[in-house]
Amino acid sequence: MTEGFMCGCGEDACSSYQRGVCANGQCVCHGQFEGDSCEHYRCRSDECRYSDNCYDEAYGSDDGECGGQGRCVAGLCECYGALTMESQCTRVGCADDVDCSNHGTCGAEGTCECDAGYMGEACELTVCGDERAVHQGLIATFYDGSGFDERRAMVAMPRVSTDPDYDAPHPGLPSDYFSIVYAGFVRPKETGWYRFRLRRENSNAYIYLNRSSYDDSAGRAVFLTRAELLRLKLEWRHYTSDTSLYFDWMGPFANSTLAEAAPTSAFGVVPDHVLLYEAVCPGGCSGRGCCIAPDTCSCDPGYTGPRCEVATEDCGTDGPSGDLVPGGLRTRFFNGVLEDAMTSTATYADGGVRTRINSDWGSSGPASGVDSNYWTAVYTGYVRADQTGWHTFRVSASSMDARLYVGGLRLFTWTEAWSQPMYLVANRLYPLRFDARDGTGSAAVYLYWEGPGFMEHLVPSTNLYHMTEGFMCGCGEDACSSYQRGGRCVAGLCECYGALTMESQCTRVGCADDVDCSNHGTCGAEGTCECDAGYMGEACELTVCGDERAVHQGLIATFYDGSGFDERRAMVAMPRVSTDPDYDAPHPGLPSDYFSIVYAGFVRPKETGWYRFRLRRENSNAYIYLNRSSYDDSAGRAVFLTRVELLRLKLEWRHYTSDTSLYFDWMGPFANSTLAEAAPTSAFGVVPDHVLLYEAVCPGGCSGRGCCIAPDTCSCDPGYGGPNCGVDLSTCGINAPDGALVQGGLMSRFYPGNLEDAITANVTSADGGVRTRINLDWGSDAPAAGFDANYWTAVFTGWVKADQTGWHTFR
Repeated sequence: MTEGFMCGCGEDACSSYQRGVCANGQCVCHGQFEGDSCEHYRCRSDECRYSDNCYDEAYGSDDGECGGQGRCVAGLCECYGALTMESQCTRVGCADDVDCSNHGTCGAEGTCECDAGYMGEACELTVCGDERAVHQGLIATFYDGSGFDERRAMVAMPRVSTDPDYDAPHPGLPSDYFSIVYAGFVRPKETGWYRFRLRRENSNAYIYLNRSSYDDSAGRAVFLTRAELLRLKLEWRHYTSDTSLYFDWMGPFANSTLAEAAPTSAFGVVPDHVLLYEAVCPGGCSGRGCCIAPDTCSCDPGYTGPRCEVATEDCGTDGPSGDLVPGGLRTRFFNGVLEDAMTSTATYADGGVRTRINSDWGSSGPASGVDSNYWTAVYTGYVRADQTGWHTFRVSASSMDARLYVGGLRLFTWTEAWSQPMYLVANRLYPLRFDARDGTGSAAVYLYWEGPGFMEHLVPSTNLYHMTEGFMCGCGEDACSSYQRGGRCVAGLCECYGALTMESQCTRVGCADDVDCSNHGTCGAEGTCECDAGYMGEACELTVCGDERAVHQGLIATFYDGSGFDERRAMVAMPRVSTDPDYDAPHPGLPSDYFSIVYAGFVRPKETGWYRFRLRRENSNAYIYLNRSSYDDSAGRAVFLTRVELLRLKLEWRHYTSDTSLYFDWMGPFANSTLAEAAPTSAFGVVPDHVLLYEAVCPGGCSGRGCCIAPDTCSCDPGYGGPNCGVDLSTCGINAPDGALVQGGLMSRFYPGNLEDAITANVTSADGGVRTRINLDWGSDAPAAGFDANYWTAVFTGWVKADQTGWHTFR
């Protein structure tokens, strides 16, 4: 042409991901890629699964991977008739909306069109759940000991089909005397009668369907409807010798007679696509990540913490920050063979960005200043999958052992060689940490993956990302590992041993059964409560946001002027009763002498047993009421409480003159009342925050526009106000707050005079604009033009947001 040169292919062109070359507006794709932007892998043929040249050069084919019932188009099987793409053209698609899990619509082609937030052939999977999500596979929990003794690992598995032979079933477990629990759901595609079995070798194994034992030796059939979620639990106990386990089924059959008469040859392994599990993350992922496993948030880039509540740039001087870029992982090399290099004080050398994990150091040290033997490497960043589905990560090491974390989940612990699958959603960035430790000899380590549409190869640099600044967050000064509390700090999270819980910094044992979850949730296999919708807290004891009623942590304290509960001055929630005002007032607006306070709520013990209570006071009178009955703490009487019981509590404190203090103490639990009543007073300690609760009631509710946070007190959503959040603030007058809600500070105004309520005063004011913080020092000057330097009132207004759930102290 006489003018111009060549058309481009757009910003996200084929060449941007090194998958093809742009030639005059069209992508010319490399061998295994296709599509307008080379965005798809070609279908792979099962017949040449382990060959490098098994990609069909034609745009479409009817090779075996489409079951002979379709052709491969753009990396997917384009099926004939009503057969479905994701089933490799082997199963009939949806018949009606029921087949779409009530989360989508069945289209004319027999394919589910999923509602926003759902995916999968039957819309059975959650794209990204903040508090709850449904994923493919079963949750497998591995225990050291044949009696589910010591929890070692938890991962999701696509199916139960494992033959460890004489080896361990997972890194960190022994080859003998181990046990495993698989939990989730079976979701059949067709209605009918089914039979199940666990085909095992040299071990015991048990099936539980909807929490009832199923005897697979009896040949009994069960009736299941299509798309039904059948709760499933499998227990595997192994002792000695070689072993294997396969979870099989047969069906559907038209009736139970046919099912129970069918030969064992009709059994086959239960396939991936009918196995699901639900992940619950109590408290959610702060809208900054996805719940991918029980109590496990995979945080978006830039955030970390158990609930993705911490910005990585704020987690310390070493926190990752800057831009997120593709091209590899950041690395460091530490002297010493370390369990967790990030919490050690060992010297280290920065390894820069490594495009892949494929290093062969031989007998040399990995970096200047690091010994040639006995060192630890840490890689950190993010991994991104090109297609949704199961991806299998495989490590291969020489003279080293390695472990891998993806999405906050440990896929495997220290091992020289292991393969572990994980279900990844396309284009989601998952936090990744890879550690490798060298002993002696020639050191080398490699990380491979295999997934939908591609054969095994090294995880490429185009799928690995890192932040341009910093390295990794730690777990804080009081981290799980600092006092050997039963856990270790990994990638900014506490990874706890046994049934200890993450959010407690590995200091408290989790739930034993559903009773521990306040009857508002289910106790999961990991000792963690999976809370029902609307509840949160370690024991599901707290209400997320109640419109008319809610349960919160702490006690409601009501302050009175006068020692006889004369004139109410204030009401606030307090985390505990532990106060020493000395000669001062216990709260602003009260006198230092002649005041009274009432604390009201509940005590909710974590363990069953006998307890004693006391009010330790100074120069005052104080009284305890349990379930509305007086309790004489001077008599040393013990009371029997059951775990998670709500014991109604009221404390009265009357002070007259002189210095004073008040502490609400307890001791227990004891096995019997004799032991409790004989215990010395030194056994008393302040009743801790986590067992004190109060109920807030807001008559008339909060109009669905706020949360009931204290008696008759609604905290309204932005844009609404009034006692019951029934007022649209944009209509409440000429000074009404309106427009967009933005971050960055509080609005301010200044009023002449010392005013009790400047907003209702009929005086002129000066606008102070947005103040980014309340940290102002006017000195002897006036706050604004036209004001006197003395006698004026400032008002700041807006909203405050906490990054983490818990008690916050304002000063």
